[in-house]
Amino acid sequence: MSEPNIFDFATKELSQDAFLCWIFSWGKQEHENDNSELHQFAKQMLFDITKRNDLTLEEISHQEKHIDVLLKLKDSEDQKYAVIIEDKIGTQEHNEQIDNYIKEIAPSYEKNIFIVYFKTGFTSNQEKRYLKERYPQIVIYDYNEIYNKFQNCPNHYISNQWFQKFQTERQNINECLDNLNYEDIFYQKDTLKMQCALDHITENIREKTNYKSSYWYIVDQGRTSHICIYEHFTTIAEKYEIHNAIYVMFRKKEYNFVVKQHIYQKTSNEKKYRILIKDYNKLPMDVINIKEKIKDDICNAQTDWEVKRSIEKDNLMILQKSFTYKNDIHEMLELEKNNIERIKDSIESILN
Repeated sequence: MSEPNIFDFATKELSQDAFLCWIFSWGKQEHENDNSELHQFAKQMLFDITKRNDLTLEEISHQEKHIDVLLKLKDSEDQKYAVIIEDKIGTQEHNEQIDNYIKEIAPSYEKNIFIVYFKTGFTSNQEKRYLKERYPQIVIYDYNEIYNKFQNCPNHYISNQWFQKFQTERQNINECLDNLNYEDIFYQKDTLKMQCALDHITENIREKTNYKSSYWYIVDQGRTSHICIYEHFTTIAEKYEIHNAIYVMFRKKEYNFVVKQHIYQKTSNEKKYRILIKDYNKLPMDVINIKEKIKDDICNAQTDWEVKRSIEKDNLMILQKSFTYKNDIHEMLELEKNNIERIKDSIESILN
C-alpha cells in the first residue's frame, strides 16, 4: 500500500508556491553541504532561467507585492537581479499580472528581471504564444518541460511526493490530448477536456484558413465555448471604439457563426472598457448616431445565403450563417463568406 501523499490534500497554488520556494532554497550557498545533489539541481534551474553562473541566490520571498515566488540574486559586484515566478496549476495569466509585477519591482532592479511561467496544468498553444509575444525573454515551464526537468530531481521525500502528484496530473492531460472528445466543446463535462479540444480546433483554423489570429475562450460559467476568428476595432470618437468580431459559438450540440458589435471606451492608461447596455444612454450623441448607422448598414445588407438575425436594442448582435463587415458591407460579406466556408469544412472534418 502506498503512503499518503501530502500533495493530495495541499492542492492549491499556494502549496505549490511553497514547494518552489523550498526547491530553490537548496540553491543557497549555505545548503551546499546539507545535500549537494539538491544544491546542484537548484543551481542548474537558476542557470536555465538566467543563463548566468555568476549569480548568487540571496533571498526567496513568497507573495511579496503579490508575486507568487520572487528570487533575489546578486552578482560579484553586488548588482541586484530578480526572478519573478508566476506559478499556475489550472488557471491562466490574467489582468496583466506579470506586467504589474514588473512595474512593482522595476525601481529596485532596473532591467535585471527574469520572468518564469511555471504551470503544472494544461498549457495551451494559445497561452504559450501569448506569453512569448508579450514577454519575449520569458522562460516557460509547461507540464512537459516540468516533467523533463524534475524526473532527474535528486531523491528526497518532499520532492518525490510532489513529483508523484504531478505525474498523475500530467498523465491525465496526455490522455485527454490522445483521446480528444469534441462533444466536450459543446457543454462542459470536464474543463480540461474542453480546453484540449478547443485548443486543437483553434490551431487547425489558424493553420488551414486565413484567420491566423483566431483565439478561443469559455464563457457562461464555463458552459459555452467560443472561438474568435476575426475582430477589428474602429475608432468612432476620441475616446470610443466599435468592436466588430466574428465568433464560432459551440452550444447545445450545434455551432453557429456569431457577429457581435460592442462599444468600448478607451482610458488614459490605454485600457478599454466595454459599455454596458444600461449606460448606452450616457454616450455622446455622435457615438450613438454612428452606431445606429452601422446597425442600419448591416441590417439592410442583402446576401444570397441563409440569414438568421437577432437584434437587441442598444447591443447589436447578429446571428447568421456567416459574415463580417467594414466600410463597404456588401463587398466584405462576399469576401468573408468564402473564408467562413473553409472554416466550416475544417470544423466539420474534425467533429466528424
